[in-house]
Amino acid sequence: MQAGKYRIGVGLIINHTTGQAIPKSEPVFILRAQDKHAVHTLIAYMEACETPEQKEGVSRRLAEFAIYVLKNDIKEPTP
Repeated sequence: MQAGKYRIGVGLIINHTTGQAIPKSEPVFILRAQDKHAVHTLIAYMEACETPEQKEGVSRRLAEFAIYVLKNDIKEPTP
């Protein structure tokens, strides 16, 4: 599993690379793999990414979400 871009530390969300914490005043949106809309949301986000590196990172996380959905029988919404 990919480590992810952020970690939790003493009530803060911290960027692994920069060590910078997200300010408490900045809104954050978290997707969990058990959310039946998460896979579709990540696909749309990946399509909006502007660089190959961003797309690759989202693609890896998307694969992890898809595996979780399959292993845990999460029902995706029907169109």
